[in-house]
Amino acid sequence: MKFFKALSSIIIPGVLFVTVFCFSTPQKNNVGYNELLSETKWYSLLKRDEITFPKVVIFDYDDTLVDSWPIALKVFNDCLVCLGHDSMSPEEQYALPHIPDPELLSIITGRNLEEVYSIYRKFYDLHHKKCAPPLLGAIELLKYLKKRHVYLILISNKPTDLLHKALKALKWEMFDKVIGAGDFPVRKPDPEIVDIALQDIALKSRKLVWFVGDSYTDMQCAYASKVTPVWVKEKSRDKFVLSENGLKVFTVNNLEDLLKTLKKFERARK
Repeated sequence: MKFFKALSSIIIPGVLFVTVFCFSTPQKNNVGYNELLSETKWYSLLKRDEITFPKVVIFDYDDTLVDSWPIALKVFNDCLVCLGHDSMSPEEQYALPHIPDPELLSIITGRNLEEVYSIYRKFYDLHHKKCAPPLLGAIELLKYLKKRHVYLILISNKPTDLLHKALKALKWEMFDKVIGAGDFPVRKPDPEIVDIALQDIALKSRKLVWFVGDSYTDMQCAYASKVTPVWVKEKSRDKFVLSENGLKVFTVNNLEDLLKTLKKFERARK
């Protein structure tokens, strides 16, 4: 017979006490991994002479600008155990679709999304006493673009309150526009979210807009929006496979590589 027990964590004695109610005995996941595995992500390469220096850059947040994965894994596994399921190895989590974690947890456990989100928020707050650190080159890249008056937009599927909380902790005030999950009825990969972000910006061509992200969801959104998809491979968990018929994307290894590319474009314009 299932019964509840309290899982308590004291962060600082006498200062913060967090309690989350969990099932006592973990169970095996009742949804097979095969039902959750991502489909193959086909892509083809955009060459450097096919793109131009951007007027607008849209960034994804998690694992594009900050190293979210280690903390995200802890939060995800604590939620799984709390909901009565076994934790996952990093390899098992890598194989899951790139959709928001509360939705994945709801699918895996069969539990109501509202209930799952409540538990997720508690563990998220527990593990995010310090925000995820910026990836190498992120700050330099953002400063470089801002100095050159490039319009900076952040679009994330992270809940908007958590996104703004993270930006405040990082003291990142360089974005001209920030859109998180819940700000509008649509989200990535729906191209309408890009339409909303760009609606008040005068552009001669959407090729002047770069969409920088780590996931296939980001690249789908960029491609469907007719902006320039820029895939940062460093922290990508998706299984991209090169194909002539795949989404056309410009690829860089990491943010430092992207900054070098931008500087080359800038020199070529002079």
